Amino acid sequence: MALFGSYYASGTTGNVGGYLPVLKGSMPQLEEIATKIEAEVRRRANIGADDKEFNRAINMFEYGYLDSFGAVELVEFVERNFRIRVSDEALATQPLNSVNEIAAFVLRNLTQ
Repeated sequence: MALFGSYYASGTTGNVGGYLPVLKGSMPQLEEIATKIEAEVRRRANIGADDKEFNRAINMFEYGYLDSFGAVELVEFVERNFRIRVSDEALATQPLNSVNEIAAFVLRNLTQ
């Protein structure tokens, strides 16, 4: 199941939560976006910092970190916090399975 883009962000972990304001004239960078998404996934899936398998490049569905309910919650988080729309078409056609893929998708949508 393709859920979320195909570009990869650098870095592996970050534990910063909260709302990422996207202010007019202020464009978040890929690393910043990935950090926010990772923090939300870790929070929702209760993934500790000591989990050696979790990283930004893994397929969160194949590894069991997210299921369909978690996917819906993550889409809502992305739409709310980055003020973008994740269309049904994007969900069906984009490989949106890792933190890196989702972050790249967000950045592409913010820069369009």
